[in-house]
Amino acid sequence: MATEISLPNLIPEDEDQLRFHNKGYLGGDGSATERVRRNFLACAFWSAAVRSDQGGLATVRFPAPDSLTRYRIVVVAHADRHQFGVGQAAFEVSKPLVLSPALPRFANVTDTLLARAVVQNQTSQSGEVLVSLELDDKARSPGAETNLLARRIAITPQGAATCEFPVQFTAAGRASWVWKARFVESETNSFTDAMATAMEIGYVTPRLRQVIVDHAENGANLLQKADPALLDGTGQITVQVANTRLLEVAESVNKLLHYPYGCVEQTSSSLLPWLATANSPIILPPPAHDSGSASPATDRAIRSGISRLFSMQTDSGGLAYWPGQSEPMPWASAYGALVLAIARKQNAPVPEPDFQRLVSYLSQQLRETNRVALDADFSCLTLYALAMAGCPEPGYHEKCFNLRASLSAENRALLALAVQESGGPEAMASDLLTSGNAASTPFQEFGGPARERAIQLLAWVRFQPRGSKIGTLVSDLLQERIEGQWSTTQGNAWALLALTEYARQVEGQPAPAQGELRYGGVPVSFHLDDTHRVFVHSFTLSNSTDGARLSLASNNQTLFTTVTVESRPAVPPPRRAGRGFTIHREYQELSDQDEFLAAGELHVGDRVLVSLQINVSDKAHYVVVDDPLPAVLEIVNPNFKTQQVSAGARQALASQRDFDYWPGDFQEARPDRMLFFANAVEPGTYQLRYLARVRVAGQVTAPPAKVEEMYHPDRFALGEPGTIKAAGSVAR
Repeated sequence: MATEISLPNLIPEDEDQLRFHNKGYLGGDGSATERVRRNFLACAFWSAAVRSDQGGLATVRFPAPDSLTRYRIVVVAHADRHQFGVGQAAFEVSKPLVLSPALPRFANVTDTLLARAVVQNQTSQSGEVLVSLELDDKARSPGAETNLLARRIAITPQGAATCEFPVQFTAAGRASWVWKARFVESETNSFTDAMATAMEIGYVTPRLRQVIVDHAENGANLLQKADPALLDGTGQITVQVANTRLLEVAESVNKLLHYPYGCVEQTSSSLLPWLATANSPIILPPPAHDSGSASPATDRAIRSGISRLFSMQTDSGGLAYWPGQSEPMPWASAYGALVLAIARKQNAPVPEPDFQRLVSYLSQQLRETNRVALDADFSCLTLYALAMAGCPEPGYHEKCFNLRASLSAENRALLALAVQESGGPEAMASDLLTSGNAASTPFQEFGGPARERAIQLLAWVRFQPRGSKIGTLVSDLLQERIEGQWSTTQGNAWALLALTEYARQVEGQPAPAQGELRYGGVPVSFHLDDTHRVFVHSFTLSNSTDGARLSLASNNQTLFTTVTVESRPAVPPPRRAGRGFTIHREYQELSDQDEFLAAGELHVGDRVLVSLQINVSDKAHYVVVDDPLPAVLEIVNPNFKTQQVSAGARQALASQRDFDYWPGDFQEARPDRMLFFANAVEPGTYQLRYLARVRVAGQVTAPPAKVEEMYHPDRFALGEPGTIKAAGSVAR
């Protein structure tokens, strides 16, 4: 028997993910000392193993979190075999003096904000409260000589007062600040409060990044192919050295793990790195690095990916393309099933009943009239997924094989993989891979040359790992790379599967190696063996005379290297031009009377209508519109009762006059951006709108909006950045 709680799926308990929309983040504990409050939990305590005594009484003890809130106690009791009961109670955590910072969820370098805190006096005494804010190296207060800011405020009994500090952000990273408040010059009132806050600081435009993947001999300069403009800027160089070709997919792994969107295809692809490298985790991020077995981080990532995939399962058993949709997408269901089958083979926690429902859905889809003949992309992928799931369909292997003259090289390879996985006739797999005259590859919404070559390589490695064809396929696949990766999730995912299998079956056990890196006059030694199969080191970019040389000395052995240069050049590069799209953004204030006003005189609490105008020149598939928020704004969700939207505002949001209808399939409001997705968009001019509210005062930069075809990223457009200025709240 297993017990689970769904709350972590709603509110993250990972300390790195806590944000101000987490209810418990804004409160305090019952401490009367100046202990800094850091432990903010939405769920104060959870246990599935509490046993009562003979009288039915049970006692549990736990430390109260640092959250000032009301907690509900829910108890579900189980006795004998079929007796259950439930009870509820509540408790509150409070303290006499409470400090509640009101900060944005994020900011960017050069933004200037008013960092505000609300002080609540829950005593019957009045007085002065000293409020202090200790900044870190990510920010400064204009005109202040130190990073410790302080101000006195008067407060009434049972009253509240606010305190503000002007703050300018000067460096990117995670800003960690400490707020404190205490009564001053009081003989009878010594109450205090202290609280730690954290927020992410980024850049309006991302740092330029170049990835150089190469084979290096003794004496090689690893920066020979680096962009001189990046080397003249400010940033860092990260070097990875390995004695295995697996390092060549490290950048693909990075792209898969950090892809920003979450449809079923991208969720499946992001799960693959944790599975494909189970026996060789050297290309995974720490702490999985150099680990021979799954780390807790790996286990959490796999469980999270599997859970998200099944959250998109429909009543039919198939997987929808986006969360919340009720209709399954056959191709995405087959791809998701393949990844889940790989996870299942590695004893990952794949829920068997749900998985079997997915398998049944795919088997049923194969049996639809003419499905195999009309949709070879779906059928061949499905047959491979079913074979990996241990439910092969040999009759349909034969049926597809008889249609092989109409199959592309990619689909022939997928069918060969299904035949090999299920122990089918070797002659059938051989014919599929070696006979010529494959049909030309039609346009595929998710496909491309990289995916086709990767699937062929995977099939050949399984068929003839020592065959002469292998070297050609590896070379062709590696030539498809751009900046160390294959541009799309499908290209990166299949290349990862193929090259990890190639490393396992063809490369064998790499020999130990040792050597030295030298940059800016600084030598760094490394040693590679069975325990440490990759070496990683970062250098700060140097503008010295030898700042363009990063030398590698080794014991005359060819090594695999990946050099990542991240820099902000001294001279900003020209803005990239769009291809296939244009995008324009406008901010307007929506008054209390639902009138449109210029967004020049904004105040905290004002409503802002954000309008995006997108022009599409040619038909596009799987399009994303990504609009980053300026730090002073937060999105208003019109579906929440606590964020009531007037009829006039709803009408403004729905207005499409003079614009084509946007065929939206999914949209997502995140703390730092608004996302719109469409599976297919015809040529035309579209308008998208959403409502935001001014959260804090300050002057900030709005990063550029972007529109992109996700599986053809060469089709994109960037908008212009903008400036937003907001003052404190005004009387209404």
